[in-house]
Amino acid sequence: MISTLVALFAIASAPQADLTVLAAASLKAPLNEIARQFETKHPDVRVQISFAGSQELATQINLGAPADAFFSADRAQMDVVVKSGKVEAKQVQPFAANHLTLLVSKSAADRIKGLGDLGQSGVKICMAGEKVPVGAYTREMLKKASAKLGDPWLAQLQANTVSLETNVSAVVSRVELDEVDAGFVYQTDAIQAKKSISRTIPKEWNVRAQYFVAVPKESKLATSAKQFVALVLGREGQTILARYGFLPPK
Repeated sequence: MISTLVALFAIASAPQADLTVLAAASLKAPLNEIARQFETKHPDVRVQISFAGSQELATQINLGAPADAFFSADRAQMDVVVKSGKVEAKQVQPFAANHLTLLVSKSAADRIKGLGDLGQSGVKICMAGEKVPVGAYTREMLKKASAKLGDPWLAQLQANTVSLETNVSAVVSRVELDEVDAGFVYQTDAIQAKKSISRTIPKEWNVRAQYFVAVPKESKLATSAKQFVALVLGREGQTILARYGFLPPK
């Protein structure tokens, strides 16, 4: 009995290893939930997640920041760390997908019913910077939409853009705080938004955002990192992602 208690105490008091995960801001809710599941299955590991724009995280990795797993909201920023030699290309895997949504503040809901209304003079628009994955997807979508809505519409929309943010969470925040009339976000962010209204972007103009994950070469907990990635790719992880509105990877 005493030996059993000693063994249990030893397990309970054993130091936890910190698994450092860098992840796109749009993944905060589902990845935190997946992390708690992982810790239940692996009590000797504590998952520490840093959320930011994928371009910021890629820069951090290239500058030597510790990272056991990198979850990027697009392939372009994953390729940044592949080209620098921090990640092997063969280790990169798609794990989820998303679509864009137009998020509108409640005060502007009567004026903005869809993309066409963003060409009105005086509308205040927010989007992410062009190197931020959601910003790159937004510009791809706007180029497609302008073929129908016209170049003058696009020019006015650009003139109405009052801020460029470093991640999608910042765009959501500005709309929710009524600092701008509208912003371009992922559909998963719109689902969680509480103080704004989402407007559907027509399917023929929308784009499919693809998310990718990899374990950097310099990971000090590569085995645990691969187990965490496997949980995300597996049925449990995919079920959690789907519950938050994410699509399966292609």
